[in-house]
Amino acid sequence: MAAKAGVELSGTFIAKKNDSLPISISIHHEAPETKSRIFVRGIAQDRSVVSFRANARLKKGARKADAAINAKALLLSQNARCELQPDLEIDEQEVRATHTTFVGPLDEEEIFYLQSRGVSEEKAKELLIKGFLNIAQHVKQVK
Repeated sequence: MAAKAGVELSGTFIAKKNDSLPISISIHHEAPETKSRIFVRGIAQDRSVVSFRANARLKKGARKADAAINAKALLLSQNARCELQPDLEIDEQEVRATHTTFVGPLDEEEIFYLQSRGVSEEKAKELLIKGFLNIAQHVKQVK
């Protein structure tokens, strides 16, 4: 494996009706100064169930490796379920490894703010969902 190699994975998911969506990603850092980024945004609605697991393993010898997992999901109904599980396995001392997750509904204050500016509730929700799913925007923020 080449030193200073890197990978960036980004994606979105939309689960609806009775969808069952298992997602699994695994990245192994085996060489020094490697870098990985995982960015996932998704929506679960109706009675859908999403199970997202991401594993970044920084093995012995992967000195100065840098791994980040960033996964967030919106629940658009009370019956939807979403489990986001980042997993960092660190076998080396001098590394950087981070993860961020969020699962929850649309922010009512953000909807209210847009409505107070003349945007309908339906359009406000649409805009917030589109902004949330804009993975390119989120990737630029974390680099």
